Amino acid sequence: MKVNINQGQIMAKIDGAWKKALPLLSNEILRDCNEFCKFDMGTLHDSAQTASDFSEGILRWSTSYARIQYWKIPTAYAPGTQWQWCEGAKGAYSQRWNDQANALMRMNL
Repeated sequence: MKVNINQGQIMAKIDGAWKKALPLLSNEILRDCNEFCKFDMGTLHDSAQTASDFSEGILRWSTSYARIQYWKIPTAYAPGTQWQWCEGAKGAYSQRWNDQANALMRMNL
């Protein structure tokens, strides 16, 4: 019996599945991160929807004060929000994100 494995074809299929899964997963992760994001008038929170690149898995909050709010000011405006909001979401939801990534990959393979 002879088995031929085409690694290039396998990697292309995996890459294609990931490219389909990543925007969906990124959007879910953004929603979870925004759950912990500081919220006053909503500008910081809402900026991520337009500034992020979901197809590349890049989440970005784009206001002039986003960096300071994330790294340097350990206060929150609304209950349940925090500085370093992505770390809070990661602690709460990383297992679910992993499970979703696996399910999306299986669905797209």
